[in-house]
Amino acid sequence: MMLHNADGSDCGPDSGMWQAWSRGVIQNRLAQHARGIDRADEALLREAYHDDGTVDYGSLQGSAAEFAAAIAAMHDGAPMSSHRTSNLWIAIEGKSAISESYVMAWVTLPTDGDPQPHLVGGRYLDRHSYKHDHWRMQHRQYLLDWIAQFPAPQPAVARPAFAPPGRTSRARRPTTCPTVRNSMLSIPESCGPNPSRPRRDT
Repeated sequence: MMLHNADGSDCGPDSGMWQAWSRGVIQNRLAQHARGIDRADEALLREAYHDDGTVDYGSLQGSAAEFAAAIAAMHDGAPMSSHRTSNLWIAIEGKSAISESYVMAWVTLPTDGDPQPHLVGGRYLDRHSYKHDHWRMQHRQYLLDWIAQFPAPQPAVARPAFAPPGRTSRARRPTTCPTVRNSMLSIPESCGPNPSRPRRDT
């Protein structure tokens, strides 16, 4: 794709317009990568990389094509996952770019027993290149920062149709006392004397 200035001249890879346009395309590629994983869509994930793209996920290293096929097969039929990419930092130099982003993912992973849901946090260190009229990912390195395991969700307890729900817990007094009422700060009686009211001697 060739960008043009208002006077019709071409925008070079060092122009501000090229930088702004490239940044938007790279951000969309990162979002496309997350969508491809969560939808187990091999073609969508594969399209985020150039044909000679590579990955390094620690235990999974090799070509982007092999990675896309393995991830799609792994997520196909598995419980829902959600990959959220944020805190994007992108540096563009001509037709090459590097980026770092945070990722937080909700995934189901194998354990010593049954697979369990996990919340995983890490970083993506990516290289991008503009080739064949497209910005695509050239290489991705994934760094795991932390991981937390959660218990599997329990099935809901069945009850007869139209039966009122049982009382499962007692109401608790609010832990935060100050409340806003009629645009003025008031303090409930349970939290101590209200300074806006005259004190009554006992």
